[in-house]
Amino acid sequence: MSQTPTYEQLKKRVQELERAELERRQTEEALLEEKNRARKYLDIAAVAIVAIDTRGVVSFINKKGSQILGYDQAEILGRDWFDTFLPPDTRKEVRAAFNRLISGRIEAVEYYENPVLTRSGRERIIAWNNTLLKDDKGRLVGTLSSGQDITGRKRVEEALRRSQRLLEETQRLTKVGGWEYDPEEGSFIWTDETYRIYGVSKNAFDPNDLRYNLEFYAPEDRKTVQEAFAEAVNKGRAYDLEVRFIAATGDRLWVRTIGSPVWEDGRVRKVVGIIMDITERVQAEEERVKLQEQLIQAQKMESVGRLAGGVAHDFNNLLSPILAYSEMLLDDLPGADSRRQFAEEIRTAAKRASDLTRQLLAFGRKQTLEIQTLDLNQIVQDFEKLLRRTIREDVGIDLSLSFSHLPVKVDRGQMEQVLMNLAINAQDAMPEGGTMAIETDQAELDETYARTHQGVQPGQYAMLAVSDTGTGMDEKTLEQVFDPFFTTKTKGEGTGLGLAMVYGIVKQHGGNIWVYSEPGLGAVFKIYLPLSQEARTETGSAGERDKAANRGTETVLVVEDDEKVRKLAARILEKRGYSVLQAQDGQKALEAVRTAEGLIHLLLTDVVMPDMNGKEVYQRLSSIRPGLKVLFMSGYTDDVISHSQILDEGVDFLQKPFGVEQLAAKVREILDLE
Repeated sequence: MSQTPTYEQLKKRVQELERAELERRQTEEALLEEKNRARKYLDIAAVAIVAIDTRGVVSFINKKGSQILGYDQAEILGRDWFDTFLPPDTRKEVRAAFNRLISGRIEAVEYYENPVLTRSGRERIIAWNNTLLKDDKGRLVGTLSSGQDITGRKRVEEALRRSQRLLEETQRLTKVGGWEYDPEEGSFIWTDETYRIYGVSKNAFDPNDLRYNLEFYAPEDRKTVQEAFAEAVNKGRAYDLEVRFIAATGDRLWVRTIGSPVWEDGRVRKVVGIIMDITERVQAEEERVKLQEQLIQAQKMESVGRLAGGVAHDFNNLLSPILAYSEMLLDDLPGADSRRQFAEEIRTAAKRASDLTRQLLAFGRKQTLEIQTLDLNQIVQDFEKLLRRTIREDVGIDLSLSFSHLPVKVDRGQMEQVLMNLAINAQDAMPEGGTMAIETDQAELDETYARTHQGVQPGQYAMLAVSDTGTGMDEKTLEQVFDPFFTTKTKGEGTGLGLAMVYGIVKQHGGNIWVYSEPGLGAVFKIYLPLSQEARTETGSAGERDKAANRGTETVLVVEDDEKVRKLAARILEKRGYSVLQAQDGQKALEAVRTAEGLIHLLLTDVVMPDMNGKEVYQRLSSIRPGLKVLFMSGYTDDVISHSQILDEGVDFLQKPFGVEQLAAKVREILDLE
């Protein structure tokens, strides 16, 4: 039987309970105060703090976290973190990682970056530091994460990456590499383009080996770069050089290298600079200079050609009487007459002067040409026999002709002259003998070739090459090789007009000629003539007429403003049996025709005359005397005559100076035409 507690005992028990309740309330108040204090601490934290239970539901978030998300704290608590606050494209991936963590399949990921979705719909990048939450019994109840908003930093980093990519791409496009050198460390920093210019990879090459670094520069420029770099490092002097460079790939480049010192505390702390691949610019400048030189050369030759053409008319008018009268003297003097020798010397000198004029006119592209469509192969083949008789026996001729026909519109005689002059030039370059090669082929000159060779038009060409194994030429000689009167031969061995004549003939035919040579390695002259689409019109060369056949009894009207030439032509024709009328200009010719009795069979007229040119004279006279035939003559050059528009196809023309038989044969030929 239990004993009833006494009053004192009950009172004591009540007091104990009251003390326990007081302690409990004090403890709860203290815990609540501590909790509020902790919340305040968490709310003033500069980072977001989020607690998530094992279901992924938010059980706590501090003020900074709610500010980042744009929600009140009460709106966030109790909501699924992944479905509510993560962008749709990342939810599945992040939740899967969270589930693996909760299930214990992976260790806690202490650092993690992922975007969160704010109330406005914009994304912020958060860097999280994570820890696992457990209860008193050690059971996992969720995670606690502190997160820092790194959106701004990420944007700066991305902007820096874009800027770096832009810089690298700009350097790649402009072929400019950057570098920095630290004198104290003796170390380099290179950009990617610098590695590309050097032709090395980052993994296989250490730029800090300064000696090896400098060895990439061409030997002739290496000392200059080395001294400039040392001056920049030791004395703070900037440099800017354009030098030759040999990349690890073997490519030979031109580079511009710039170094600039950076001063700090009165001394050079580092040197920064660039290396730029300027090969294309240098090559373009070299091509520009080369083309400019070609243009100047062409203009110089054109000027000399115009000079030659300007004196040709008067010179040819002077030569015509000398040449013709000497021939007439020879016809009249008996074979045993001692004076024949003097007449022969006069004729020989006149012919040489005439040849000299023709050479100058050929150089100046002023000759009157007899153009035909011929096969270049056939011209070379037909001329080979004459070459073999002309060239010394110790010079071999190697002929290599194209299998294809090479139709070109040329004057056969002029092309044979080109071959002869080039062959003689090759022979003279081989005083101890050697081999001369003559080659033909079809060639296509493209836009690239045309850009680097002044005066060339892209298209299909026939190529004629004459090469030798002789002494060759240096650059100075090459620059003057086509200049008239320039020669490397001693006095009396040549005039220097041979190659100048070749140049003029080729240019007059619309072609181009280039020479390649080095001392001791011979020379090759390449001629390019436009291929013709027309059928061949080759005709055989006419044989000389019998002198006795070059006579007649017809009436010829000679119209010439130069009295000496007019009288010469009249005497030649009169001596051959013709009746001759003379007139010094067009008006006198009209008067002579109107007053003349009987037929006038042929008009022999100069082309260029005062008041009325030869074509106009013929047109006026043929209206009075229908059926009148005409032979034009002139000492002027081809361009002047062409300007007068009388050298159309089928028109007969006689170039001054002319000889007795040349005039007589031409007159007879025209009169005999039906």
